[in-house]
Amino acid sequence: MSKLQDLSAAAGVWEGPFTKLDASAPLFGSPSLSLNGVNQYFSQGQDRVEHQLHSGDFVIDGWARFDGLGAGYSNGAILGKAASVNQSYYLSVTGAGLLSFSFSSEGTSSGLRSLFGAAPVGAFFYFEVGRSGSTFVLKVNGSVKATLQYSGAFFNSSAPLDIGRINVSGYEYYFNGRLREIRVRKGVAPQLSDTAPPTAPPAADSSDATYASSVVLIRGDAMLLHTQGKRVGALRGLSAFAPALPVRPRLHRPASFCRDINFGGRGVVSGVVKLRATPINQPVCRRVWLLRERDAQIVRETWSSAIDGSYSFPFIDETQRYTVIAFDHTHDKRAVIADNLIPDLMP
Repeated sequence: MSKLQDLSAAAGVWEGPFTKLDASAPLFGSPSLSLNGVNQYFSQGQDRVEHQLHSGDFVIDGWARFDGLGAGYSNGAILGKAASVNQSYYLSVTGAGLLSFSFSSEGTSSGLRSLFGAAPVGAFFYFEVGRSGSTFVLKVNGSVKATLQYSGAFFNSSAPLDIGRINVSGYEYYFNGRLREIRVRKGVAPQLSDTAPPTAPPAADSSDATYASSVVLIRGDAMLLHTQGKRVGALRGLSAFAPALPVRPRLHRPASFCRDINFGGRGVVSGVVKLRATPINQPVCRRVWLLRERDAQIVRETWSSAIDGSYSFPFIDETQRYTVIAFDHTHDKRAVIADNLIPDLMP
C-alpha cells in the first residue's frame, strides 16, 4: 500500500495499490502522480462528510494528463464518490478525450445528469467543475464547455471518495496518466464564465482565501512511498526553524535485522516543520528530504503538513542513521538540517 499526503484543511490519509511519481512529464517543475489505468488508485477508505457535495456550492479542479484507456476499459476515472448503485458524483474521461462530470439524483445510472467537454489526450490540461446555486459548470483550460441547471440536492452516496477509480453499476474504471494539484473545495462557488487557468500550484495555506474550504488538496510530489498503511510511532526528529528535538539512544540490533533501504524496514523518522514566530512557532508546509548518512543518498521525499507542520518517513531501515533537510520553496528562509538521526522502532 502507498499513502498520499493530503495538504487540505480537512487532511486525511489516502491508501491504495502502489503507484509512482513520474518525472518525465513534470508540471510546475515537479513530478506528478502516475496511474496505470488498470488497478492503481487512492481511496479515503470511508465516507467523510467533507467529501459530501450533494448540496451547496463546490469546486473540483486540478491538472490531468490522460494517456488513453487501460486495456479493456471504456472510461478513465479521475475521481468519484460512487460504488455500483450507490452513486453520488464522478469525473471521468473517454478514450477520445471527452471529459464528463456526472451526478445522480437517485444513486443509480438511470438518474444521472452529466456535463461534457473535449479535453486533450497526451498533454496536461486544467479541469474545473463546480456548482453555483442551481448552475453546474464544466471547464477545460479555463474555457466553459458546458453548463447545466439543477435545483436541490442530488444523491448523497455512502461510498468513499476515490482518486483514479470509480465503480459505476458494478463496473470499475481507472485512470491512465498523470494527476496533480487535485483540489476539492466545499462551500466555494465557481465562476460561471471563462477564466485563465492557473500558472502556479495553489497555495496550501491561508494565503489562498479559499484554503479553509479545501477538503482535498493532493500534490503529486507529496507521496510517502513504500508504506504499508500501518500506524507510525510518536513524532520525533526535526523541529525545523527551531531547535532539533532530542533522539533516543540507538537500540542495538543483531546483523540479521540489517537490510537495504530500498526494501524498507521497521524504523520511522518523524518531526515537524515550523517558522519562528511570536508568541508561538507557526507550522508550515515545506518540502522535506531524508538522506542516508553513510553515502548521502536521498531515500525519501515528502511535504510537511500545512495543518500542524508534521512529516513522517516510516518503514525505513532502523539500522541506519539519517539526515533530514527541510527546504523553504518561498526562498525567504534558509534550509534547515537535522543530522545523526536514529529511527524510532514502529509499533
